[in-house]
Amino acid sequence: MATVTYSFENFVPEFVVNSTAAGSQYRPDIAVLSNGDLFFTFETDSADPLYQDVVFRRFDASGNALDASDGIVSVGPGADDEDDPAVAVLSNGNVVVVNEDNNAGGEDDVEFHVFDPSGASLTQSIVTQAEGQATDNQPDPVVAALSGGGFAVVYTDEFAGSGTNTNVEFVVYNNDGSPRTGLMFAGGGVTSNTVSQPAAVGLTNGNFVVTWTEDLGDGDTNVKFRVFNSVGQPASPEVTANEDFDDQYHSVVAALPDGGFAVAYVDQYDGNALDTQVEVKFYDAVGNAVGATGFIDLGDDLVSRPDIAVISNSYVLVSYTSNRNGNADVFAQVFDFSGNKVGEEFNLEVTPGTQIGSSLAGLGGGRFFAAWEDSEPALGDTSGYHIAAQGTEFVRTTIGNETNETLTGDDLRDIMEGGGGNDLLNGGAGNDTMAGGTGDDIYIVAAAGDTTVENAGEGTDTVRSYINWTLANNVERLELQGSGNLNGTGNTHNNTLVGNSGNNLLNGGGGNDYMVGGTGNDIYIVAAAGDVTAEDPGQGTDTVRSYINWTLGANVERLELQGSGNLNGTGNNLNNTLVGNSGANSLSGGDGNDYIVGGAGNDTLAGGAGNDTLIGGAGSDILNGGTGNDRFDFDAVSDSPAGPALRDSIVGGFSHGFDHIDLATIDANTLAAGDQAFSFIGSAAFSGVAGQLRYTNYSGNVIVDADVNGDSIADMQILVAGTNFMTGTDFIL
Repeated sequence: MATVTYSFENFVPEFVVNSTAAGSQYRPDIAVLSNGDLFFTFETDSADPLYQDVVFRRFDASGNALDASDGIVSVGPGADDEDDPAVAVLSNGNVVVVNEDNNAGGEDDVEFHVFDPSGASLTQSIVTQAEGQATDNQPDPVVAALSGGGFAVVYTDEFAGSGTNTNVEFVVYNNDGSPRTGLMFAGGGVTSNTVSQPAAVGLTNGNFVVTWTEDLGDGDTNVKFRVFNSVGQPASPEVTANEDFDDQYHSVVAALPDGGFAVAYVDQYDGNALDTQVEVKFYDAVGNAVGATGFIDLGDDLVSRPDIAVISNSYVLVSYTSNRNGNADVFAQVFDFSGNKVGEEFNLEVTPGTQIGSSLAGLGGGRFFAAWEDSEPALGDTSGYHIAAQGTEFVRTTIGNETNETLTGDDLRDIMEGGGGNDLLNGGAGNDTMAGGTGDDIYIVAAAGDTTVENAGEGTDTVRSYINWTLANNVERLELQGSGNLNGTGNTHNNTLVGNSGNNLLNGGGGNDYMVGGTGNDIYIVAAAGDVTAEDPGQGTDTVRSYINWTLGANVERLELQGSGNLNGTGNNLNNTLVGNSGANSLSGGDGNDYIVGGAGNDTLAGGAGNDTLIGGAGSDILNGGTGNDRFDFDAVSDSPAGPALRDSIVGGFSHGFDHIDLATIDANTLAAGDQAFSFIGSAAFSGVAGQLRYTNYSGNVIVDADVNGDSIADMQILVAGTNFMTGTDFIL
C-alpha cells in the first residue's frame, strides 16, 4: 500500500505588510481580489501611540507591495481609536472594510468603507449612527460579501453602553453602499444573556451565515449560528454548534464550495481555562450538520483567536494562537470536509518572538496566505509588533511500492512516486510531480504545471492528457482525452501520439513517430522519414505539415511543406490540397481533384488524374495538369513575368475546351481604378491599350503575352507547350 504524507511549503517567503516601522500594528485581515492581488487591513498606532487607525495595503500574489504606504480606511472624526477591521471582496470586484470607531462621546460605532481594486475610495458610512444607535456601544464588526451582490455588516450591540444586555445585529447593503435592509437581529435580544463575538460569511447560494458566542448565564458559553437570505430573513433556525456543558467561544466561519459552511471555535472543557481545544464542524446550506466534529486537542495550552479558510475543493485550514513553553505562536491544522484531520499540525512561523492573531485567505489548490502579529524584529521592524505574512502551500506526497498501484490526487499539489509495477498516477487538478518508476506506467494529467518523470529503461509509459501536452524524456506514448481541440507533442523517442475527437495538432518531434488523429480536423507535424500518420475514412479534413519529402497517407487530405528546403510532396487518391514552401518543390497530386500551390520557388506541379487546380505562385514554375479538366490559376503578374527565365510553363498537353488559364484575379489595367478584366485579341499585335491578351507561336508551342499598362510590351508571359493556337474560351478573364 502506498504511503501518504503531507507538508507545508512556502511559495512566497515571509514579508512585512505595514509600510512604516513606527509604532505597532495589530489585528490583520486578508482578502484575495479577483485578479489574485491581496488586500490587507490592520490597526496601527504609528501616527500617535495614544490612538489607533485602521489602514490597508495591497500586494500582488508574489508578495510585492502595490502601495508605497498604508492607506487610510477609517472614517471616524478627530483623535479617537479605530480598530477591529475586517475585509471582504464584493461580487463586482470592489472591496469593503468594516471597523470599530471609538467616537468622541466614548461610544463605539461601526463604520464601513468601500474601495475599488486599486485602493481608490468609493463610498463610506457610519452604520450605527445611520441606524439611530449613537448612544450604544457596537464592538466586534465583521462583514460578509454576498455572492449575488451586496454585503452584510454584523456587530455586537451593547444597549446604552451596557456590556451585559447585548444583541448581535446586522444591516444588509448593496454593492454601492446603499442600505438594502434596516437593522436586523441575528441573535440575542433584550435579555439578561450576553451575546458577542460575531462572525459571518456569504454562501454560494446568495445567503449568509452569522455565528456568535452566547453567555448562558450559568457560567458556560455556547457558539450559535443562523442562516439568513440576501434580504436578512432567516433561512434556518438558530443552531447551537456544541451542546456540551463547557465554554465554546471565538467562532469563525468559512463558506464551502458545495454550498455549505464550516464553523471553528475554541472549546474550553473540564472548567479549566488551560484545557482547551479547537473544534471545527461542517454544515449544509441550511445548517444541518454533516460529517464528524474535527478536534485539535491542545491539552494545557491556552488557545485563542482562531481563523478558518477553504484552501481547496476538499480541505479547510484552521489557524490559532497557542501558548507553548511560555511563548505564543501561530499554528494551523488541515481538515477534510468530513471533519477528519489531514496531516499534522503546522507552525506557521518558527522564528523567535511572539506571533499571535492569525488571518487566513485561501487561494485554492492547497495554497493560502496567512498574516499575523509578530514581535520578531529580523525583518526590519523593531519598534513593536508588525504584521507579517507569507504564502504557503499544502502538499501531499504519495510513495508507492513494487506492486501495480493506482495513485490518485485532487486539486492539491501532489508529489507521486509509483515505485515498481505498472502504475496509474493521476495527480488531479493541482500542479503535480509524478514519477512512475520501473514498469509500464500511465499518467493522467490535467494541469499545465504537471510534470512526469521517467528514467531510461523504465518501461513503456503513457500520458493521458486533458490539456495540451509535450511528452517528457523517456515517455513513449501520448493519448489526448476528452473532446477539446488539443495539441500533443512528442520527444526524441519513437512516440505514439493519439488524438481525441477534437481538432488536434500532433507533432512527433524527433524519432520515428506513429500518429493517430482520430475524428476531427487534425494537423500532423512530420520531420522523420519513419513517421506515420493514421486516419480512417470520414474522420475530418486532415493536414500534414512536413519538413521532409512526404507522401500523404490514406485518408489525409492536405499537405503543407515547411521551411525553405527543396522538398517533394505527393498526394493520394483523395481530393488533395498540396502547398509548397519557399524552396523549389515538386508537387504531385495523383488521383482526385487536387488543388496544388507551389509557393515562392521554381516549382514543378503535376495534377495527375482528376480536375485539378495548379497555382505556381512566384518563381519559374512547370505546371502539368495531367488528365481531366484542369485550371491553371495565376493571381498576380509576378506569378509569371515576361522572359524565358522567369515565365511559367504549362506542359503535358493543354486540352482546349477542357483546360483553362485563370487570370480573373489579376487587374488587367493598372492605369485605371478598380479591377479590370483582360481583353483577348488572338494573335494580333498589341495596340497600346492596357489589358490586352494575345498569343504567339514559338517552336511548336504558344507564348501567352499580357500587357497591363498599355506600353505594347508584355508584362506577363506563359508558355503553353504542345499547341499552336489559343482561343478566348481557353481563358478565365
